[in-house]
Amino acid sequence: MLDNTSFQILKALTKDGRYSFTKLAKELKIKPSTVSSKVNKMLEDDLISIQAVPNPFKIGYKFQVVIALNVSLNHIDAVCDALMDNPYISSIAVMYGRFDILILAEFPDTDKLNKLVRGEMPYIDGVYRIDTFFISERKKSYERIFSPDSLVDDPVHIDTIDENLISELRKNGRANLNQLATKYSISTASVTRRVANLIKKDIMKITVVPNHTKLLGFTAVAYLIIDAEARKVNDICEQLSVFPEVHSVMTLINRYNILAILVLSDHDALHKFITNKVSLINGVNEVETLIRAELKKRTYVYIDESQFLSSQQNTPGT
Repeated sequence: MLDNTSFQILKALTKDGRYSFTKLAKELKIKPSTVSSKVNKMLEDDLISIQAVPNPFKIGYKFQVVIALNVSLNHIDAVCDALMDNPYISSIAVMYGRFDILILAEFPDTDKLNKLVRGEMPYIDGVYRIDTFFISERKKSYERIFSPDSLVDDPVHIDTIDENLISELRKNGRANLNQLATKYSISTASVTRRVANLIKKDIMKITVVPNHTKLLGFTAVAYLIIDAEARKVNDICEQLSVFPEVHSVMTLINRYNILAILVLSDHDALHKFITNKVSLINGVNEVETLIRAELKKRTYVYIDESQFLSSQQNTPGT
C-alpha cells in the first residue's frame, strides 16, 4: 500500500507522466530525490507503469476488437510473449474460464486485423481457436483520459516518425528524448516538438497505468460477457457505467451485446456485485464471468481516488 506522499505523486503523474520530479518535489515540499525514489520503488514493485496511451479515435483506428484465444496450457506464456510487441494490441490478459487469453486491440483497417487474426495468430504454437468480437462502441473507458471532443473528432494524420515515437513511449512514457532522437535520426528539438504536439492534440497522453491488484490490494478482476435485450443495451451500459467498480464498458456486435471489466477487492465482493447489482438490471438475460489470472500487457486503467482511500481504510495498521 502507498503512503499519502506516494499517492500525491501518483495523482500528479496520472495527469502528466513526464511531470518534472523537481517541480513535483517543490509542490509537495519534499526533496527531488524523495520523489525519484518513490516513483522508482512503485515501478520496481510493478504497482504502476508510466506509458503513452494513444487515442484510437484520433489516430483513426476504426476497428476495435476483443480477440479471445484458446491455447494449450503449456503454451500460454509463449503465446503472450509472441503478441506482446504488436503495436495494435493494447491489452493481453490470461483468463480463467471459457477463454485462456483475452486481447483488446485497435486497427486502422481490416487488412491489419486480418493479418493478425488470420495470418499470424493461427501459426503461433499452442493456439487452437480464435474468436473475434467487434466492439461497436466504448461506453466507458477513454472518456476518463481524453477530452470528450477528441473522441468524436475526425482522425488526425500522423506520419511514421510520430507512430514510432508513440510506440516507444507506450513502452516507457519517460523515455529519454535524446536517445529517441538518435534512434530515429532526427533532432532532439524535433522529437520534443512532436511529443508535445501529440499530447496537445489529444492524440496521446502519457500517464500512470496502475496495477490494481498490487496497488490497491484488489484481487478480483473480472470480464463480464453480457447477453442483453437488444433494445435495452444502451440503458444497461449507462447503468453499469455509474458503478466505480466497473472500469470499462463496451458494446459488441456479434453474439454478445456487452463486455464490462470490473475491479473489486476480492471474489466475495465480486460475487455480491454481480448477483445483487448486475444481474438485477432490467434487460440483462445472462452474464458469463471470466476471471483474470494475470495481466500481461496493460493499457490505460483508471484509478478512482475513493477506491484508493477505501482500500487504505480497510488495511490493518493504516
